[in-house]
Amino acid sequence: MPKTPYPDDWPDIDTKLYNRSVKLFNAVKNMLSVKLDLHAEPQVLDGDIFLFNHFSRFETFIPQFLIYEKTGAYSCAIASGEFFNEDTVLSRYLQQVGVFPHDHERLFALLAGQILRGRKVIIFPEGGMVKDRRVIDKRGHYSIYSRVTGNRRKLHTGPAVLGQGVETFKAAIRLAHSQNDVARLRQWKDALQIDSIDQLIAVAHKPTLMVPANITFYPIRSSENLLFKSVELFSDGLSLRQSEELLIEGNIMLKNTDMDIRMGTPVDPCCVWGWRSRYLVSKVVPEINTLDDVFTLNSRPKNWKQRLLGKHFIKNAQCARDKYMEAIYANVTINLSHLASTLIMYYIGQGQTSIDKGWFYSILYVAIKHLQNNTFIHLHRSLLNPDDYSDLFKATNKRFEHFICAGKEAELLNEDENSYLFLPKLCAEFAFDSIRLENPIAVYNNEAAPLRTVRDILVDAIVECANADKKKFAAWHFEDECRSLAWEKQAYAKHLL
Repeated sequence: MPKTPYPDDWPDIDTKLYNRSVKLFNAVKNMLSVKLDLHAEPQVLDGDIFLFNHFSRFETFIPQFLIYEKTGAYSCAIASGEFFNEDTVLSRYLQQVGVFPHDHERLFALLAGQILRGRKVIIFPEGGMVKDRRVIDKRGHYSIYSRVTGNRRKLHTGPAVLGQGVETFKAAIRLAHSQNDVARLRQWKDALQIDSIDQLIAVAHKPTLMVPANITFYPIRSSENLLFKSVELFSDGLSLRQSEELLIEGNIMLKNTDMDIRMGTPVDPCCVWGWRSRYLVSKVVPEINTLDDVFTLNSRPKNWKQRLLGKHFIKNAQCARDKYMEAIYANVTINLSHLASTLIMYYIGQGQTSIDKGWFYSILYVAIKHLQNNTFIHLHRSLLNPDDYSDLFKATNKRFEHFICAGKEAELLNEDENSYLFLPKLCAEFAFDSIRLENPIAVYNNEAAPLRTVRDILVDAIVECANADKKKFAAWHFEDECRSLAWEKQAYAKHLL
């Protein structure tokens, strides 16, 4: 059955429905056990295109509502075209809250119009869930697994293409303003539904920025949950993919889980424009009448200048993509499970099959103390509060014991009186839809892998533990006492408020 073509335009955001959805989201959020924590400087939230990694379906509904809470700005998002194949309650709702189908012929032009009106755009440039969190290949290059092709590929360049297009149209507005072309400015003002020409000019002078962000869940659990049991009870049988997603995501929502959303330094989509690109833009912008003219430069150029600029846009988009791709993964929030998993996989790489328990605890403690002084690594709050990590030096820690129990349940680890044993399953290959269940240690290790510094600090900690400096350890313990006092003062101050 042929697919019904989309209309050229798309319904504008129904602000009343959007506001009600935010209120509903807040009500549901308070009922769930997931703790959302947004880490973002105020100026970062002024960005236009927000880019997130993708680990679960649940997270795709979160960023736009959090951005609204912080800024009052409405956000648009992109969803699979399959949600819009038929006229249903769901498809109508998605349209009214600013969701666009990924295969709309005018997708970029529609999203660019939203940005020019002051809306934000949420994009998951991985193009699908990366369940194994493996974003570094064997050569050390960034790539992810594509379910569609079965091969590894880089992230999509769409956000960079969109950002370049918006900047090009802004250049056209600035040119019209410098030429006092009021008729063209009024035409664009009306087409974009902007209140005044002055506001249009102000928008044209605002830099277009992409904000790379990382969503980190901690801990990752695979035990059965109420949601899974309820669905299983009323279904004839779930596929592996369905079961895996219900187990993992049900535990995120129903059991105490931290969801850290960390926004990094904005990336200019035109950061790699050279003099040639800027020269071509200056020659092409007089020929731009609509947003569609910008986004058809490559597919339907009207002359050699447009064709050449379109090719420059593609090359530039790939360079900008590499910048935001690296930034997305650099903003992971490192936790104790990341450290333990990285250490385990390092030892396995060295041919070791076990580690002394006390040795394991000590290495983790030393690594934490060094990581606390590294301004480029973002640590989970449990690695900053001594009440959560300082007892590692006494060979006991609740968070670490939870990690070990999860590893034993997954048959990845075992233990005897003095050692933790690494089982062969740790090195086994697993299908994309089973790795979160079968080998969460590999998932944690993959998630931390882009931050090579984490692994280096753990390796250095091994050497440092072998040559223990009692004075340094005493200084660290004293520092922990000071940190703990600061945390207690902060908690007391909040209690007074």
